[in-house]
This record gives sequence, structure tokens and C-alpha cells, in this order.
Amino acid sequence: MKYYIELFTLLLFVGCIPNRCYTIYQIDNGEDYLQDEMRRIADRQGRIGYVNEKGAIIIKPQFAFGFPFKDGRAKVTNRGEKK
Repeated sequence: MKYYIELFTLLLFVGCIPNRCYTIYQIDNGEDYLQDEMRRIADRQGRIGYVNEKGAIIIKPQFAFGFPFKDGRAKVTNRGEKK
């Protein structure tokens, strides 16, 4: 039950804002995991950003690629191409 409440809260915070829609970043087996109290999100153009465990946007989607947070940092880049 707690999982559903957290998911509902997250969807309230991560959703469509005028002209800006964000979704939880999808990995092979579903939604991105919460790591180091952060989770990746993606906008309609596929740019990566980050939200905290409560769903508040901490870093707006602006990167081409981004790894999960580890020890307070995440590797990101605007270079490369998705294959």
C-alpha cells in the first residue's frame, strides 16, 4: 500500500506542467530506481533530469544522457547518440 501512495504522490509532482511533460525514466525492467535519494526523469524530447524521493524536480531535464546518482553525483553528458 505504501508503494501506491508514494507512486501517486510522485505522479502528482512529476506530470504535465504547461508545455512541459515529465515522466520517470524507463530502464529495461521498468521505471528507474531511487538511488541516493534521486531518480531520473525524461521530458518529451528524451532529455534527462532528476527528481528527489518526493517527486520535486531538482535538476530539470536538460541532458542527452545521465547515469543514476551515486555519492551525491551523477555523470551526465549532452554528447552522443542513442542506439
